[in-house]
Amino acid sequence: MGRTGTATLALCLSLMWPTVESSAESPADAIPQHVEAAFRGAMEMWAYREFWHLWEVSTGESRFPLTQNDFATLMEKGSTRPAAGRQVEDLRISVTSPQTALVVARIGLEDPQTNTTRPIVRSFLMYYQEGRWRPQLSDFLGLSTYSFPGQPMMGPVLLVAPCCPVRALLPRAHRILVKP
Repeated sequence: MGRTGTATLALCLSLMWPTVESSAESPADAIPQHVEAAFRGAMEMWAYREFWHLWEVSTGESRFPLTQNDFATLMEKGSTRPAAGRQVEDLRISVTSPQTALVVARIGLEDPQTNTTRPIVRSFLMYYQEGRWRPQLSDFLGLSTYSFPGQPMMGPVLLVAPCCPVRALLPRAHRILVKP
């Protein structure tokens, strides 16, 4: 078999042979998945009141000003908590660098005053440190002390403040001259 025959055989085999594709994603494609997993894990820790564990998985900078016990005490005193089964209702992730990501999430929070669940949209910064994506403690402290806006006692009300009369000039009517 000559060079032409070998090349033809190689071409035929390459067309018939199934191609082997790598199922592994590139590291850049996997970042959003890892960020999402870390964020959802942190939300579950808050929902299950595992404040000590949430403190451990957070960024070093956010742990610095608070001891683990101080953080747990502040979270226990919080006025809100994630709604059971509705912690994360919608999620968008923007990777801003290999070490930072922004998570914008609509989460369900329980309002203890009215015993209702309300969705709110919040952003969270995640940082890649020590081989994992980590949240900031301040994001969770802020949410735990979130104050729901007051609800009206009755249905919607339109309030109109009294006002001074305003003099308005009406447009003049145009006279049409009709010649007989």
